[in-house]
Amino acid sequence: MDDFEKVAKESGRASVDVLVSEWMGYFLFTEDVMSEMLKARDALLKADGVMIPHEATLYVQPVQDEKWWSDNALFMQEPEANKYGLDFSPLWDNLKDGQGTKHPWPIRVGHFGHLPGQRLLARRRVACHVSLKYAQWDKDWSCGDDEQRGIKFKDVKKTWHGWLFSFDLKMLPPGDDPEAAKKYLFSTAPGAKEKNAYTHWGQILWPRPFDTVVPKEADFEKGEEVPKADLEASFMVAREPKQFAHNFYMTYQYGSEDEVELEVQGLTADDLGIEDASIQQRLHENMISMNQRRSAAKKAKKTDGEKAEL
Repeated sequence: MDDFEKVAKESGRASVDVLVSEWMGYFLFTEDVMSEMLKARDALLKADGVMIPHEATLYVQPVQDEKWWSDNALFMQEPEANKYGLDFSPLWDNLKDGQGTKHPWPIRVGHFGHLPGQRLLARRRVACHVSLKYAQWDKDWSCGDDEQRGIKFKDVKKTWHGWLFSFDLKMLPPGDDPEAAKKYLFSTAPGAKEKNAYTHWGQILWPRPFDTVVPKEADFEKGEEVPKADLEASFMVAREPKQFAHNFYMTYQYGSEDEVELEVQGLTADDLGIEDASIQQRLHENMISMNQRRSAAKKAKKTDGEKAEL
């Protein structure tokens, strides 16, 4: 029997005023600790009790990342895209009908803000939202909506390579002072790097299918505008019957192109805990660059202070 169930049984009633839990996983849900946290809430929290965090929101936005696309999607398709000078196209032909090319796996990126070279092509939109005070957990649990393409972006450049996911946590309920509650926000968003220089979770990149033809910036003449189109998507995450796993679904349509379906069954935190070597290199380069900027800023501040004293 879990400790919280033992406490509830011995007390005979919900007796907790505040319940604090660090339950988040990569892609927000993949640690599958939220289910245990909600069980503890139901067993222990008073009706007027407070959940910390209070709300969780998963966001998504289109992203351009030519380096990642070249290192991964184009690696086997174009000999000039890999540094070994070898033709891997026979491997690509063999994989065309496989999970890896039709439905590429989401990967964890961007612990220090977004990766160098990435371009965020639109502001974030809500993919799904959970009220931790009132959410119910059962075998049919899901978050998001896969029936309607309610996630919409205007005028997205044709050079986009995939979806970047991040999440925010509202730590406190609005209460009597909503403005004060807004101050207590945790975010893994790329633009939040100045407040949260490092996060364990980073963001999640879910690429477009690898056989998608995506133009490069260099394909356009200087001064020539990159074509744009509207982008609509739906997203849903659902509970997988086996423990510690979730199923993720995404459908999108870019302009007049055919609708595309992405799906990953049984995704776990272990699946997202692995990062490819190119991502690691870029993360370390970004970390070094960030430390250099901080050192330069401290040095400049010290110099300004010395000048003021003179």
